[in-house]
Amino acid sequence: MLRTCGLAGIVFIAFLLGTGEAGAQTASDMDVNRDGAVTSLDALLIMNYVNRHGAMEVSRGAPSHFDVNRDGWVSSQDALAITNYLNRQGREPIKKREQAQVISSASLRGDIRSKSIQVEKVITDKQKGILRAICRDLEKVSGLRGPAADHVEAVRGRVAASFKQATPEQVDFLSVYVLNQMYAEGGWSLPPAMDKTQTLIQVLSNVSKVLNDDSGTSNIRKLG
Repeated sequence: MLRTCGLAGIVFIAFLLGTGEAGAQTASDMDVNRDGAVTSLDALLIMNYVNRHGAMEVSRGAPSHFDVNRDGWVSSQDALAITNYLNRQGREPIKKREQAQVISSASLRGDIRSKSIQVEKVITDKQKGILRAICRDLEKVSGLRGPAADHVEAVRGRVAASFKQATPEQVDFLSVYVLNQMYAEGGWSLPPAMDKTQTLIQVLSNVSKVLNDDSGTSNIRKLG
């Protein structure tokens, strides 16, 4: 029988915004090292993989047993699902003051990139043109360059203004495309501040919600 064990000297900190859970998991799914226990070591193994390789699709060679949430990707969201499971069990609580050890920039950038790829497969050419225009507009705002800027709110505001009928989750879905472009090509750096990084995790969580909603992607295409 699987059991939830203590930290055993390994501290893994994850964000508690969103669940990271695209599909139902059992304890067996989350025991990625197959040692008979669900512990923070399982989450740490996933994060180590993501830090080395970036978020990766299982179809492109990522270990399928690391895809805990069964969304077809190995990413920090899988580690987050394990951490939230441990928190719910009440055996291995992660306190807010311990959240200073954040998900690395490399893994977070990988998650943004992977979600953007999924978004690009959904949106229409017209929507893509609108989002690229937002990118060009943001590139002209010099104050947004650098890690101190509140990138997410800047992007959310412009996307919401361009897609006035969009819900907050739909705004985040479209925003991740812009964020990926700006981090990849627009000269932006990932913000180190905890609250700003948590906001990025929230955006990624909302993208997952739209993708996993039966009508979510079709409703996206109706916008704009």
